[in-house]
Amino acid sequence: MKQFIATNWYKLLTATAMLIFSCAFFVFAVRSNTAKAGTPNALPDSAPSPANTWIVVKGDTVYEVTWDEIYRSYKCEAVCNSLR
Repeated sequence: MKQFIATNWYKLLTATAMLIFSCAFFVFAVRSNTAKAGTPNALPDSAPSPANTWIVVKGDTVYEVTWDEIYRSYKCEAVCNSLR
C-alpha cells in the first residue's frame, strides 16, 4: 500500500481535486436563482413591498409574486397589463 501511494500520489491528488471540483460545480449548477425586486416603490399607488416580494414580467403583463409565510405558498397578482 505504501508503495502504491508513493508511486501514484499525484494521480490520487488529481482525482481528489477533480471530484471536489465536480461536486462544487454540480451544486452551483442546480441551485435555484431568484431575482429580487430592486426598488419596492416600483408598484404604482401601493405601500412598500415586503422583502419577500418579486416583480415578474411575462410578455406585456407585470406580476407581483409574494411568498406567504403562514400558508407556505406563493401568491401572484397581475399589476399591469400593458408595458407600452
